[in-house]
Amino acid sequence: MAKSKYLARKLLDHSLGVAAFAKPTVYLALFTSVTGLENGTLTNEVSGGGYAREAFTMPAAVAFGSGGKSTSDASVDFDVATEDWGQMQAWAVMDAATGGNVLHYGALPQYGDPAEYKRVWAGDSFRVRAGDMNLTEE
Repeated sequence: MAKSKYLARKLLDHSLGVAAFAKPTVYLALFTSVTGLENGTLTNEVSGGGYAREAFTMPAAVAFGSGGKSTSDASVDFDVATEDWGQMQAWAVMDAATGGNVLHYGALPQYGDPAEYKRVWAGDSFRVRAGDMNLTEE
């Protein structure tokens, strides 16, 4: 898990009293590549076929290492794909239902032997189970 350059700047300005950073409504987005997410590039986000970002909430952070950690306490379920979405390689926490800014992002796990990313075909759904998303700040 990493934070975007956008979020790093916003948090620094907020903590220094330069500019307030308003609490956003957050959405989970899926991507076919992690490439560009640090800079907020959205060209690899899934599109079409019934895909839409899903609004979600995370609990307050608890002490973890030298910082804090928030672990998802509810599943995030995406709608059933009406066409192939491709291989899901990355996720991002966004501040808008469409467009907007990348806040946090990371790679999804690979499964099997040989290891492969989850492919979402027409008729499939994608779920992030409760407890599977951990956001940390150290």
